[in-house]
Amino acid sequence: MINAEFIQAIERLTRAADGKLVHVNGIDYATQKLYDTRVTPPAFPSLGVATLTGFVGYVRANIDDLNPISAKVMAHVASPTEVLLLGEAQQAPQLQNPSVTTEPVPEMGLMSRPMYLSATAHAPYEWDDEQFMEHEDFMLYIQQVFTDKGDLKQLKKVIGNIVNEDVKQANDDGVTQRVTTKTGAVLVGDATVPNPVKLHPMATFAEIPQPPVEFVLRVRPGRGDIPQVGLFPTDAGRLAWRRDAAERVAGYLMEKLSETELGKLVQVIY
Repeated sequence: MINAEFIQAIERLTRAADGKLVHVNGIDYATQKLYDTRVTPPAFPSLGVATLTGFVGYVRANIDDLNPISAKVMAHVASPTEVLLLGEAQQAPQLQNPSVTTEPVPEMGLMSRPMYLSATAHAPYEWDDEQFMEHEDFMLYIQQVFTDKGDLKQLKKVIGNIVNEDVKQANDDGVTQRVTTKTGAVLVGDATVPNPVKLHPMATFAEIPQPPVEFVLRVRPGRGDIPQVGLFPTDAGRLAWRRDAAERVAGYLMEKLSETELGKLVQVIY
């Protein structure tokens, strides 16, 4: 039955559905979920390249007629494999929702920053690849993902001549491991597997010298006459590599961009 009590209950539910803002300790809270109904202009269509050369070329050519001074354009080295060309941070427009309140909702720090270009390196080495591999797979792997610098030549010489029956675990102290190598069918005695091994993984942009990383090399018996070999980066080596690689990417950008008056106006941060 529709009576006064029923009508009052409906009115209470209607008022509750409208919602309201409550201001507590300088912060606005809503009694219900709010939805952003702003109509935003289309974002600047960003481009993507795979090299630092392409990144520098875009800035030099100024294809989109950017003004580095007014737009406050910056090159941000987000990681050793990613560089972003960004513009000035922009304040988002005020949010209004007449169904909730006739007063504008505070902006609450909503900001946006245009991204004009991104460069992403397609490097063959991936940090999550660390695992034991069969001997032949390991030999192919290290020649595909490391440069010829550092201890690679010595590593290939030692690992390339071991067989499963010659892998010894007795002289393994966790740092240095001794294995027996042979040439053909002739044993040439024990050889020390170098640890840590200093290698240069191809894990950032090809335009810069690849920074070295210290790896721990392990050898263990495998199936049949095929030994297994593992190469694991040290935590300190991984962190040092990231810092060194980011600095090298930033240094390359600073050098190449400074060759033009327009490029000098682009700030490089990392």
